[in-house]
Amino acid sequence: MVRYLVLVALASLVLSVSSVAATPQDDPPPVNVPVVLDGVYYGPEEFNSINRQLYGKVDLMFVLMRDEPFRAFTTVEAYNEFMSERGLSLYESPESHAATSSGGAVEGRTGGDGIESVCQGSTTYWSWNYEHSDCGGEWLAVAPNTSIADLRNPCSGCGGWNDRISSLEVATDISREVLYEHISYGGATLSVDYGFTISDLGPWGWNDRASSLQTY
Repeated sequence: MVRYLVLVALASLVLSVSSVAATPQDDPPPVNVPVVLDGVYYGPEEFNSINRQLYGKVDLMFVLMRDEPFRAFTTVEAYNEFMSERGLSLYESPESHAATSSGGAVEGRTGGDGIESVCQGSTTYWSWNYEHSDCGGEWLAVAPNTSIADLRNPCSGCGGWNDRISSLEVATDISREVLYEHISYGGATLSVDYGFTISDLGPWGWNDRASSLQTY
């Protein structure tokens, strides 16, 4: 019954916002893992079907946290309810965070070719974002309290990083790193908890998808 009511609510949400999509949208990248959407568990196939209906109309907030399943929320209110129940920080708008950001970023190369994993585990200060899966290829290291509104130009002298991040290691001394689907913190989001290493963003639907990011 709960699943039925949630599906009805999601269908109503799609209908209520369908008029805001100005142009047809491509399908979102699929996930290959189960997702708990607004508190209800879905297998990958069922979730991807729902996400195709929502895409371009509702910007989902995906969350990867330790000791929790992969979660997604359709509204800030649903996200805040979940976080409040766990005594965690509530949603802060990206514009508000950007106004107080003072960090920066640098880039380099691991020497890895994406065939053998070169992930070393998270460090305390830098959050590492990699060109290839398994922490290979070039990297973009992001300091705490940093906002990058456009990954086409993430730092002085850096190359473009738009739609290029394939794996990451989030620093242990921050609360999270948030990836945004579009520039200027638009579209769907993926919030990754401190200390996480994700050797391949593909199964989560976020390979080569981020166009802006923030560390908190």
